[in-house]
Amino acid sequence: MPAKPSRFTGDAVMVATTMLLGSSYPFAKDVLAVMSPLLYSASRYLVAGLFLLAVVAMMRRPITLPRRDWVPMVVLSLVGVGLFQACWGLAMARTPPSVGSIVMTTTTAFSAILAWFGGRRLPILGWTGISIAFGGVVVVVNNSLSAWTLSPGSLDGVGLWLVAAFAWALYVERGAPYNLRLGALPVMAWTTLIGALALMPIALLFDSVGEFARLDDRLLGYWLYTAIFPVGVAFLGLTVG
Repeated sequence: MPAKPSRFTGDAVMVATTMLLGSSYPFAKDVLAVMSPLLYSASRYLVAGLFLLAVVAMMRRPITLPRRDWVPMVVLSLVGVGLFQACWGLAMARTPPSVGSIVMTTTTAFSAILAWFGGRRLPILGWTGISIAFGGVVVVVNNSLSAWTLSPGSLDGVGLWLVAAFAWALYVERGAPYNLRLGALPVMAWTTLIGALALMPIALLFDSVGEFARLDDRLLGYWLYTAIFPVGVAFLGLTVG
């Protein structure tokens, strides 16, 4: 029997995955200076979805999904990729990357709340932690303890970040049973690809693929990096960590 990965190895994978996920913020901000948010989000997730499906095929894992699971997969894709990435891209274009990295930490709090609605009751200490987390986000984003510094524009961006965090938490919560039954990697691959395909037509209603011509070699490298590593490789890490 193959040896099971040690706890240290699993922790190392999760740390590396977290770093990859976070690395998209500064690169994405530069790309979004010349590329529209929806087209950027849809195109990079399209590349990531194809990358993940190729990994599934190379690992000789079952790549098809049972017919009964296609509707749930589409719904998960629309929420966890379509809505999440639309809000992520729009929010990134409106706020500094630091704001996004801070507000997205509320995903954990949203996950705990969804678990509570699912019948998994939280102790008082858990609710206290959630309250502190939300309060901490407000204080850090506001950047002041004595005055309200947020403008309506920044609030708009923060609101989009919060929707993105909730969408991702909902995707993780509702996708857990399918991950256990079908395998986390095939579920991640298909939802990434389906969500990107659903978002792409919406992006093309407002934008044009001609926007790629605006990307110089440096920005094109940033775009490709944020497709393959913070999404493709990081999602692969999430499935094995």
